[in-house]
Amino acid sequence: MHQHSMKSTNKFSNEQILAAKNKSIAGYLKSQNIEPVNMIGGELVYLSPLRSETTPSFYVNPQKNIFNDFGGTDEMRGDSIRLVQQFRKCNFTEAIEILLGSDFLGTYSFSFSGLPDLDKQDSRIQIKSVHKLKNSALIRYVTSRGILLQHAFDYLSEVHYEVDGKQYFAVGFKNDSDGFELRNSLGFKGKSDNGITIIDLGTESVSLFEGSFDFLSALRHFGTDKPTITAIILNTTNNLRLALPVMSNCKMINCYLDNDLSGEKAVQKLIKHGFLVKDWSKIIYPNDKDFNEYLINNRNKAV
Repeated sequence: MHQHSMKSTNKFSNEQILAAKNKSIAGYLKSQNIEPVNMIGGELVYLSPLRSETTPSFYVNPQKNIFNDFGGTDEMRGDSIRLVQQFRKCNFTEAIEILLGSDFLGTYSFSFSGLPDLDKQDSRIQIKSVHKLKNSALIRYVTSRGILLQHAFDYLSEVHYEVDGKQYFAVGFKNDSDGFELRNSLGFKGKSDNGITIIDLGTESVSLFEGSFDFLSALRHFGTDKPTITAIILNTTNNLRLALPVMSNCKMINCYLDNDLSGEKAVQKLIKHGFLVKDWSKIIYPNDKDFNEYLINNRNKAV
């Protein structure tokens, strides 16, 4: 076999071998419907296409056009020819033939196409099934919002639902009415049933969040995997009335609401109800719309 592959390399000129090596690795993966879940320091990060894993450790450097599967064997790194050999389990010659015969683009860019966009028709949303988060487009969307994958897997779900007979899927965050707050990368926001989400730790202090991404942003910001005091996620500031009875014995409410009129009104309402309130939006992210926007704007500056 080794003898054969040595001879067969002569089938191609050096120019052809170079052309195959210059084919974009990210472009090839995209042509196989394999998308990155994150981007770190200019490198695209994937769940390995060469083996099964739950923590992404397959890195592609688009500038140098090389890959490294950190959780794999020594063979699982190198150029585009090596990748195709590993991915297709073929020899050097066959890999070059595949690369030269492929018509995928040499460049690569992120895109979030292919997800449904819907008007907000909450009442027509019918949940069909709920799974652990595994769709790469949804994972990519969550990580693009600065959320750590571990937190996403712990608190979010992949929800398949139907509207007017059409099937869709989105990231879902469960509320206490057994409904789901639904989001996707095209800006779709919906819900199957309205409700607040309470993570009750029996503490006298409460952290109050407007939405799930703000709650998950706080976990990352404070470097913790779960809240240390009772957390209430309103899922919309209109739900503040639902949270008031739950908080009746609270000594202190830590607010992480949006820096907008509805956020300010909610804070004023709590003060009017006699609560001791600390408005963290003015302390942590006074120049951003909400906690998640602050995280996105500042995560690349983190040392």
